[in-house]
Amino acid sequence: MERSHQSRFAIPLLVVVLALSVSAPAHAFSPQEANRYVAAKDWNGLLRYDQAWLAAEPSNPTAWFYLGNTYGVGLNDYANASRAFERCVELNPQWQQAYNALGSTYAQSHQWAKSAAAYERAVQLSPQTPNYWTNLAAAYSHMGRFDLELDGLNRGETVAGPSANARNWYAFGNAYDRLGREQQAVEAYNRALAESPNYAEAYNNRGAAQQKLGRYGAALADYRRAAQLGDSFGSQNAAALQHASSDGGSFPNSTNAAINLANGIHEQQVTRYMTDHPGATHQDASEAVNSGMQ
Repeated sequence: MERSHQSRFAIPLLVVVLALSVSAPAHAFSPQEANRYVAAKDWNGLLRYDQAWLAAEPSNPTAWFYLGNTYGVGLNDYANASRAFERCVELNPQWQQAYNALGSTYAQSHQWAKSAAAYERAVQLSPQTPNYWTNLAAAYSHMGRFDLELDGLNRGETVAGPSANARNWYAFGNAYDRLGREQQAVEAYNRALAESPNYAEAYNNRGAAQQKLGRYGAALADYRRAAQLGDSFGSQNAAALQHASSDGGSFPNSTNAAINLANGIHEQQVTRYMTDHPGATHQDASEAVNSGMQ
């Protein structure tokens, strides 16, 4: 599919839960104390704390959960993160957040089948949680199982839609757009904007979907609104669509120009991803952009 626009994606596929708030008796180790390290982003200190916690309480799933987050979020050691989360769900097989985190660490290692299986378990345990469904859909996308991806999105929208917020609907819209289901993407972005009328990124991405549907006037209006709200992609897309049109923004006049613009946009998104994710390679960033992840 040719693209002549720049979408801003923020699907939370690889987000691992950073902090846990649970009531715990006062003793040497606790989530509250661990969260002090999380807040300070003192990952090496947290690693030492986790290891001491597990030496004292080797069968505590919360301690394993924090160890997984330490490795996955703080130290980018996804192999050790996966092992920690695996032990966590072994000890507490009803913990949906841990399964979601496990799916995220598998995804970081491109173990998509394992990632999907973990997200499936998270969905089974908490079907009303919208981002579990969009995470599962992204894993299916990487597996090339677009039938399962679409089915998961449709089921997720039905089951989790009542509890979805603007950001959740934005993620649904991005996922539908990735599948080439632009009308469903537009409808999801509409829901996001109904919840949050000043959601600049949703205006921009709705404009991108409208543009692919041939609704150039609507696309330009959305881009301009995104730009007014401070979204740089909206400004760029509005200018590009205006420039590529034959009569003031209603119809693109050059397929080659659109292809060249899409290639330039992709590289710009890759650069932005690498800036936001220190240590990411160009290939990793390109794959993240192609799949709609940030």
